[in-house]
Amino acid sequence: NSWMRRLTPGGPYSSHRIEEYAARRTCKPTVYTWWLFELPSPKTVQITQFREAEGVSMCGIAGAISWNRPLPDLAAVRRMGVEMSHRGPDGSGSFVSEDGRIAFEHRRLAIIDLTEGGAQPMSTADSRFTICFNGEIYNYVELRNELKSLGSVFRSDSDTEVILEGYRHFGTDVFSRLRGMFSLALVDWQAQKAILVRDRLGIKPMFFADVGGVVAFSSEVDPLRNFAGTSEIESSALGHFLR
Repeated sequence: NSWMRRLTPGGPYSSHRIEEYAARRTCKPTVYTWWLFELPSPKTVQITQFREAEGVSMCGIAGAISWNRPLPDLAAVRRMGVEMSHRGPDGSGSFVSEDGRIAFEHRRLAIIDLTEGGAQPMSTADSRFTICFNGEIYNYVELRNELKSLGSVFRSDSDTEVILEGYRHFGTDVFSRLRGMFSLALVDWQAQKAILVRDRLGIKPMFFADVGGVVAFSSEVDPLRNFAGTSEIESSALGHFLR
């Protein structure tokens, strides 16, 4: 039986939902979903940790999502990106939503699409979806061809855009179809929800903390600790990591 934990009102977060599809029992990616129109009442700071090999160049992502007001400190989000500059030798990018509630930082190691067409954060042509992605999808060509047959039109040769169009057609089911390593943040502006996703084995790291109505995330723990102002690790998340 698949294992799905749904934190609903009355749980540790009293007014928003998180859906977690646990990889270790279902062989599915882990997906956290935040509904942006609901307001949180977090009781503790939570940091969830997935590690990655050190000393290797790779992309890096960071960002923050505010529930009901503009982010109080955009400069703090930018600092998270700066602190991961060593991860992205091929470029960097920033995104801030028009209402100031969501900000993404990306440090790029170009692997598949070496042009500016693969730059991130990336939004779809109709501006419905925005993604900040770290990783590599090995079966992106097959998925791209399938999505073309469903009507998707691509502007780049990147695996990032394949994830965006895959989410458009398949929702969160697309993550179970990805063969590769990945962690990402994706916003569906029409549905008003944001999700954080990491691969089945946690090859690509994802740290996140819910601090005073702001969910912040990062590929590395130190920038997130500096943003959150704490080094406390949420004990139940650590237990799941060690299983």
